[in-house]
Parts: sequence; C-alpha cells; structure tokens
Amino acid sequence: MADNFTWEESASGIEFASDDVSSVHYQRVKLDLGGDGATVPVVGALPTAPFGNKTLVKKTADFAASATGTAIWTPASGLKFAVVQAIVSFSAAGALTVFDETNDTTNRVFELNGAANGGMAISFAIPVISAVADNILKYTTGTVVAGSLTVFGYEV
Repeated sequence: MADNFTWEESASGIEFASDDVSSVHYQRVKLDLGGDGATVPVVGALPTAPFGNKTLVKKTADFAASATGTAIWTPASGLKFAVVQAIVSFSAAGALTVFDETNDTTNRVFELNGAANGGMAISFAIPVISAVADNILKYTTGTVVAGSLTVFGYEV
C-alpha cells in the first residue's frame, strides 16, 4: 500500500503547505521545540548561516618567527569576532598559537606545531566567539616558523 494520501480541503478553509515533487506532495513543516501550548521555533535556537544574514569575514596574515600578540582580526567597534574556520600553512616548521586578546589557556583558540610545507584546515562545529566585544584575535609564533594563516567568521 502506498504511503501517500489525498487531502480534501475542508469547509473551514485551513491550508497546509506542501512541496510537489514528481506529482507527490511532501508536507512542509516548521521545526518547533515548544512544549504543549508553547512555541520555541528552531530558527531562533539554531541560527542559520550560522549568524543569519551576517556577511562572512575573511582575514589573512603571513606569519614569521618570534611574533608576539600580533593582531589578525580587529572587529568593528562594539562587536565580537566569531571564528568558524581557520586554514594554516607552514613554509618553515614551528609553533603558532591563535588566541582571544590574551594568550592563556582560557582564551586560546588553537595551538599548532606545524611541519615545514605542512598545514591544515580547522572547522569549528561550535563557532569560537570572543569573550567580550572589542577583543582582538591575535597570534604568537615560535622562534623558527613561517607561514600563512587565514580565518573565516562573522562579526556579531
């Protein structure tokens, strides 16, 4: 027996949304997490894009040995950075630490010891958002390292 059903419009005039795919209508629904008699739309709980209509920001820097607290991303006044991805390539082996304003374990975004001619892409399932507005995303390098760092994200 087919899983499809035929809907006859009722006299009350209630309409339902559907998507016609090859003459079969698939019901269109909005996800909602609310309990009985309450509504909590998923779109409010899980942002799209991931920050609605915000524009994706790309910041790139070439790094060299012995850099300390060098800025890579200074968000607009009153905003926070939200990192969703980083791409690092090393031309010379060494250490790279990326952090939110202060280089300590609480504010560290990531730390790598890269091989010469190596690199990696890091995608954050949960965006790394600066602790407070106006913080700067910075990096520090080891004594013998060189390469390129690109971060993608949003200003929120």
